[in-house]
Amino acid sequence: MRPSLSLRLALASALFANGVIGFQYPDCANGPLADNTVCDPKATPPERAAALVKALNIEEKLQNLVDMSKGAERLGLPAYAWWSEALHGVAASPGVRFNRTAGGRFSSATSFANSITLSAAFDDELVYKVADTISTEARAFANAGLAGLDYWTPNINPYKDPRWGRGHETPGEDPVRIKGYVKALLAGLEGDDPSIRKVVATCKHYAAYDLERWQGTTRHRFDAVVSLQDLSEYYLPPFQQCARDSKVGSFMCSYNALNGTPACASTYLMDDILRKHWGWTEHNNYITSDCNAIQDFLPGPKWHNFSSTQTEAEAAAVAYQAGTDTVCEVPGWPPYTDVIGAYNQTLLSEEVIDTALKRLYEGLVRVGYFDPASGSPYRSIGWEDVNTPEAQELALQSGTDGLVLLKNDGTLPLNLEDKTVALIGFWANSTNGGRILGGYSGFPPYIHSPVDAAEKLNLTYHYASGPLAENITQAAIDDWVAKALEPAKKSNVILYFGGTDTSIAAEDLDRDSIAWPEIQLAVIEALSALRQAPAEGEVWEGVRLRLRA
Repeated sequence: MRPSLSLRLALASALFANGVIGFQYPDCANGPLADNTVCDPKATPPERAAALVKALNIEEKLQNLVDMSKGAERLGLPAYAWWSEALHGVAASPGVRFNRTAGGRFSSATSFANSITLSAAFDDELVYKVADTISTEARAFANAGLAGLDYWTPNINPYKDPRWGRGHETPGEDPVRIKGYVKALLAGLEGDDPSIRKVVATCKHYAAYDLERWQGTTRHRFDAVVSLQDLSEYYLPPFQQCARDSKVGSFMCSYNALNGTPACASTYLMDDILRKHWGWTEHNNYITSDCNAIQDFLPGPKWHNFSSTQTEAEAAAVAYQAGTDTVCEVPGWPPYTDVIGAYNQTLLSEEVIDTALKRLYEGLVRVGYFDPASGSPYRSIGWEDVNTPEAQELALQSGTDGLVLLKNDGTLPLNLEDKTVALIGFWANSTNGGRILGGYSGFPPYIHSPVDAAEKLNLTYHYASGPLAENITQAAIDDWVAKALEPAKKSNVILYFGGTDTSIAAEDLDRDSIAWPEIQLAVIEALSALRQAPAEGEVWEGVRLRLRA
């Protein structure tokens, strides 16, 4: 069994925090690299990356082919963690560290609405501003030695099936809408200056990825059988925007197979379509695998028509030869990618290795990693640029502008003057960031609940929590209904806050249906039956739910 996302991130982040790997800029003024062309801002980015790769010996090359790159002490090349996250704000991840001292410097970052909500605002200027703020805060963390310069975001797989656990991470189900969102987002993340990127963004998961774990099938063994028409008209347009039009710095190949071949072993996806057809051929354009995806090539329940790897070395060779440039590995969770074995067995040539490393390090050249601080417009960004009042206003706007009103029979807007309000539901007073913020979240400076809002508005209110679980006994249902009715009967207005959270739908966890959990429906129906108070509901989280009267 594979570890959960939270466990994988915890393992990786713990190793980062304990000094196994951290972030620092190379010393291009006085260090061993100073005489290498990679430190010469006057040279072209391809020349700079090629000079660095040429200086590495084969042992150093091999240890820098994975996401937790060890660098080269002999040359003064620091270790580097390629795996950083920033889906809707700088996020906890192996490449990002937060100072968890309450109120301390870099203890938090602005948390924006999840992608599904931000996209629903249909305001690409807002999307740009959010992304620009995220990349500014990412640069501040990097300048403090707490984060890298490349981020494995955004998730742009179309949200085709509402049971998919990661739908809230995406901009929605419409490829045309996703393209507009992606265009604005990448401009904000990577910046408008073609001479230097603000950060490197990564479009993922390429391609046809929209299943986690459903009725015995997992993403590690899922073969997406897709027609050429569906591929070209539905699944690929967002990625075309990334590569051909926005010229993003990085891609991530997905866990699943496409028509029998794992995505990270697919020359059709990575070479024929991405690099040749879309012209994504700049030397700085790198592809990473999803985490431990290369191990999925090994024998087991095999992909349809894919059985060419029997060993970890063979799997590594297939991935790099197909076009993957680095692989994500979960620290402390073997097996690891056997690039050394692949090279020693002559399965992986030094030419392929050099090509991958040039792409990776030219990506860092283009974000100013090897430039003097005085030569970069982003090296002066600091803690004072994180969680600014403007960023907090933007975070509020990102959440409110994407709200969707499904029905209004004249009840709204509510007049709460001289009214008593019942706040009911498991979201009504929740400040559990691990569940309320969604996937790939960081640590916001604060989390406000509806109860907090009622306090600030000086409302007269009664509060009752609510159920979440999907499978529960009738006795428990009766108990929750009774708890909800008590404050409701004392109130003029009932507000119900419910839906799902990451314990019901998340990475590695799909839903079996789109129905509300039955226990929540029972509570809602009991509240609606009171009639004396207008009952309004709010769905939190990005999972689509079927509503019924």
